[in-house]
Amino acid sequence: MDLHHVQRDVIKKLVETSGARYSDLKPKTLEGNVFTYHLKSLISQKLVQKDRDSLYSLTSEGKLYCINSSQNKKFTLYQAHSIILIYSLIDGLWLVRKRLVQPMFGKYGFIHGEPIAGKTIIEAAKYALLRRTSLTADFTVIGSGFIHISENNETVSYVNFTMLLAVNLKGEMIEKDAHGENKWVTYSELMSLDLIPSMCDLINAVKNSEMFFLDLSYDVESSK
Repeated sequence: MDLHHVQRDVIKKLVETSGARYSDLKPKTLEGNVFTYHLKSLISQKLVQKDRDSLYSLTSEGKLYCINSSQNKKFTLYQAHSIILIYSLIDGLWLVRKRLVQPMFGKYGFIHGEPIAGKTIIEAAKYALLRRTSLTADFTVIGSGFIHISENNETVSYVNFTMLLAVNLKGEMIEKDAHGENKWVTYSELMSLDLIPSMCDLINAVKNSEMFFLDLSYDVESSK
């Protein structure tokens, strides 16, 4: 969300207080009608609210905006992105997905998705599996960790993952969407695929019945 500098200044002031009056927020050099326009814009975007005592404060969305906007953009770029990985093995067949988007274009890995605010990790996994494959399943968390992948020492992917086991799969799987291709493969077929660098370590981890945590790093040669 790209806010006008006047609106960003209002947000910045409200970060440091539980509530402020109009006169506390308005810059002395700015015309009242101009400032009122920007203040109303923040309210319409549901970033700022006004209470019965005419005090302005941040909404829950405004507080979330502050968290995301207060960090240096380059620092944010190199923070670990949270994802969900879904592992399913049925009758000797592994469920994998070929990526048709960057990073790791053309490589195979587990079905993946993202956590969703307000949803449990199980609910988010169900949504991810359904959206990617049209399948439903029962889930159990079996592991977590970090995966850092670089090309020629330059970061291309850094994720904080939670691995879930999917069982009792139901439905008819779609083979392809705009972002990937899904398929069931034997272990020997799996090992012959062009895998995401972390896959071999993840496969070894999920074979173990115990809960696991991994901190993995890989540097690969650029495909260019």
